[in-house]
Amino acid sequence: FRSPEGKNVSECLEIASLAITRYRVFFNASYVDGLIGMLSEAITNQRLTVENSDALLNVTVNVNCSTPLDYERFTTVDWYKKIANQFVSDYQRISIIISKGGGFLAGFYDGLGVFHVATTSINVSEEQATNISRPFAEAYGEAHGQEIVWTTTSLDWIPDLESQRGDDLAVYPVRVVEALYNETKLGVYGYEAWIWADNGQVSWK
Repeated sequence: FRSPEGKNVSECLEIASLAITRYRVFFNASYVDGLIGMLSEAITNQRLTVENSDALLNVTVNVNCSTPLDYERFTTVDWYKKIANQFVSDYQRISIIISKGGGFLAGFYDGLGVFHVATTSINVSEEQATNISRPFAEAYGEAHGQEIVWTTTSLDWIPDLESQRGDDLAVYPVRVVEALYNETKLGVYGYEAWIWADNGQVSWK
C-alpha cells in the first residue's frame, strides 16, 4: 500500500484519521463518524476507494507535482456524503490533505458542516433542461455566427449563487447544460446554462 515513490499511504491515512477524530471532539461533529469508519476500513484493507449506500471515500496520491512550490507530495482524502443515497456533490464533501513528506495536515475542507441539502426532488429531465437552455445558446451563437453541434447535460447540487431562493447555505439540484459550437470565436467555443432540477427555473446563463 505504497505510492510509486515508496511513501507509506497508510501513515497518511492514520494522520487523517487522527485529525478528523479530534475535529469531531472539538466541534461535536458527529456527522463525521462515517468518515472515521471508512478511513479505518481503507487502512485495514489497503484500499484507495471505499463505498457504501450512504457515502463514498476516495484517496488520491499526488506524485506528479510540477511547480517549484510542490516539492512536497500529498495524499488527499475526499469523503462524500451521498445525496438520496446516490449522488455526490463537492458541497457535501469533507477533504483532508496530508503532506507525505512532512506528515502534517496541509489542508482541510468541510462542506457538510456549512451546507445542507434543501431538496432531493428531481422534477426536470435532461431533455427538458436542454430545451429550456437551448434558446439562450442559440441566441448567442446566432449573434456571433456559430452553430450548436453537440450538447451534454449533467446533474449536480450547488448553492443558490444569485440568492434567489432565500438560503445561501442550502444546495439545490441543478441540471448543467453545455452546448458546443461548430467553431471558436472571441475565445468562446461553447455555452453553459444551469437549470434548477426541482422547479425548472433558470439558475444561471
